[in-house]
Amino acid sequence: MRIGKNQGWYRAGVIGAIVVAFGVLLGAVVWRAVIKAEVYQNEQATLLSEIEASLTELYTDVETEVPNTKITQEQITAVEEKLADVVMRRYDDNKAEMSRKLETLHNFVTLREELNGHFTDGVLKTETTAENVQEVKAELAKLPESYAGVLQDKFAQLQTQYEAIRDLQTAVREMFTDDKMTVVHPKLTRAQYQAVVERAKKLPQRELAESYDEALAQVNKVLAQREKEAAEARQRALEARRRAEELRRQQQKEEAAAWKVLNVPYYSQNLQQIYNGCEAASMLMALQYKGYLKDVDLHKYVEMMPKSDDPWSGYTTGFVGSIYDLQPKTYVHWIAPAPLAKFGRESSGNSKVVDISGVSLADLDKEVVAGNPVIIYVTFLFNPLKEWLNGAPKNLHVVLLTGYNEKTGTQRLTDPWTQSDGGRTYDISRDELEKIYNAVGKKAVVVR
Repeated sequence: MRIGKNQGWYRAGVIGAIVVAFGVLLGAVVWRAVIKAEVYQNEQATLLSEIEASLTELYTDVETEVPNTKITQEQITAVEEKLADVVMRRYDDNKAEMSRKLETLHNFVTLREELNGHFTDGVLKTETTAENVQEVKAELAKLPESYAGVLQDKFAQLQTQYEAIRDLQTAVREMFTDDKMTVVHPKLTRAQYQAVVERAKKLPQRELAESYDEALAQVNKVLAQREKEAAEARQRALEARRRAEELRRQQQKEEAAAWKVLNVPYYSQNLQQIYNGCEAASMLMALQYKGYLKDVDLHKYVEMMPKSDDPWSGYTTGFVGSIYDLQPKTYVHWIAPAPLAKFGRESSGNSKVVDISGVSLADLDKEVVAGNPVIIYVTFLFNPLKEWLNGAPKNLHVVLLTGYNEKTGTQRLTDPWTQSDGGRTYDISRDELEKIYNAVGKKAVVVR
């Protein structure tokens, strides 16, 4: 009985020892696992810190995400490879943000290399196309503003140089009228050509600029020939103007020499308020020019003139109506050529005062050339004839023909009605005078 009890305690002791040993072993395993997990967590945190440090080096300003212009794809890939070792779920958000930045940096570097690939030592390659420019512009628009801003100057350089190439190409082509650039545009100016030459000089793409040398030389040669021809044409025109001016002066000289002018004394009917005294004033001027009635003035002379009270037939013997007043206006205040000539002869004693009514204007010109003033019947200011009253148009007027130009056929008239500007004489074309002279009935009196 005592032996059996001891065996039970032994067994229990063995089991207890096994349990204790297992517990110690399990505790050791658990403790080791805890230690290992803590170490791993520390390793992941350290790795993340290292990645953050590496990522920081890829920027010149981390907070605003301004990338370093000199970073490479290899540097970005190296950071990505490290980031792949961060596997703890607690760092998933950090890893996602870093992955986004790294992807954007990849796109930045790719676009930067594409941009740089269009240049050689800062000079845009001539094979760059409009499509290339648009592609770069589109990719640039996809980048965040802070990334795109770093590449903006380079892109602006690309655009500027591309536009300069395109503008020069267009400018050279526009100097010609054909696609083969053989015919220089007829309206091209030296200034426009020079502007193209200056563009070519400033173009960084020297090989392309020099490829236009032959075309520019051709244009310069054509412009030089045109300028020579234009200068010759200007010289011919200048010579033609000089000859024309000489001819004009000679003609003026000849025309001035062709004038026959009778410088008769002057009497003004209106300034002396003898409003109907045109016949008397014209006769007195003509007679005094010939040396008669030197001491007689116009007022005295009109009083000497014969008068008639019969407005409808009395004008054939004397002056009808008032020689001073314009009233009445029911008839014309005037004296016909025949009694006027008779009055001229009798008042002066000059028997060569003759009524020559009916002769042509050419005959009157001959009288002036011979030195004889001619009294002619026209209308006031050469207006169209108004109604006829008692043998004359209502707007009848009498002037003195005192000049004739044999070269131009121009007549000079001395008008006893002084104009408002003080004018006493005026020149009139032959056609205009002849038209009115004939219409009034070719009435004239010559004083020889």
